[in-house]
Amino acid sequence: HHLITTGAKHRPNSLAAMRRGWQNYRTWLLAIVFGMSFGVELTISNVIAPYFYDAFGLSLAKAGVVGSSFGLLNIFARSLGGFLSDQSATRFGMRGRLWTLYLMQISAGCLMIAFSRCTALSPAIGLLMTMALFVHTSKGAMFGIVPFVSKRALGVVGGTVLGVGALGSVVQQGIFLAISALAPPTVVSTDRLCLLIVGMMMVTVTLVLLPLVHFPAWGSLFQSAPSQLTFDRSLTDEIGYYISDYDEDEVRRGVHLEVAAFAVTSAETERHPSQRSMSGASLVDVKTDHEDEDDDEEEEEEELDEEEEIQEEGKVGAVRRRLTRSLSLEELPELPELIE
Repeated sequence: HHLITTGAKHRPNSLAAMRRGWQNYRTWLLAIVFGMSFGVELTISNVIAPYFYDAFGLSLAKAGVVGSSFGLLNIFARSLGGFLSDQSATRFGMRGRLWTLYLMQISAGCLMIAFSRCTALSPAIGLLMTMALFVHTSKGAMFGIVPFVSKRALGVVGGTVLGVGALGSVVQQGIFLAISALAPPTVVSTDRLCLLIVGMMMVTVTLVLLPLVHFPAWGSLFQSAPSQLTFDRSLTDEIGYYISDYDEDEVRRGVHLEVAAFAVTSAETERHPSQRSMSGASLVDVKTDHEDEDDDEEEEEEELDEEEEIQEEGKVGAVRRRLTRSLSLEELPELPELIE
């Protein structure tokens, strides 16, 4: 609060951030894609123990152990997804992050399709564990991408992706209920049909929607980044992309500068390695002409303040010298008090 009242920090505009986050189409595409990983996790966690009980004749206790092992892999698999995303970005930039998510989630969907067709216990458990690894890794890879959608609306984008991802489970479990009501020849065949449909949804949604996520300076899955990148505040570079979340008045007041710093930093991590030479780009490159004028005025005011301080120091020095000449040696220790 003190920083805001003194002008050192700008008061955040939460409504503007929410509006910008929701207006960014990448938010919704990634949210729907995330529903095919996070939603699948929630769905499988609910149905897998009864499935092993009905399909393979396991006791409820053993079926519960098998079912809980699906979520247990979250301990390291989600972090593994983030690690793989970072490593791929080091070598290929943002396109590496997108490809990591793409391959992981499609693989998870294919494994679910195979799992739905499996009728032997041991292969089914192996497929379930492998599928769990890819599902959880996909979730970690997703949040290697989310922070770069909008710096200003990062919380809005992250919350929307998580919220819509949870709704994916509602849709998938609705499929289980609908098919069970419409086509109930046997419990096992119905569950297998539902698992097959969910697996096909994972593959289809990821195949169709993720390639549509495009970043102006970094490209997309099947489209490379622009060959010539600059820092001229155009929408084809990082600075222009992130500053576009602010209106002209906010830019004039310098509210965007923290985001501009993030844009310059992201260029070093998310561009392809062959395009990471920024040629001396810095925050100076993102200041507007109006900000340059403001800086000149501030410099003039600082110079005037310094001159006034020097003049004041000169007056104090003169007083000190006159007092020193008029005081006796015994009175010198009291000089500071006399000057005050």
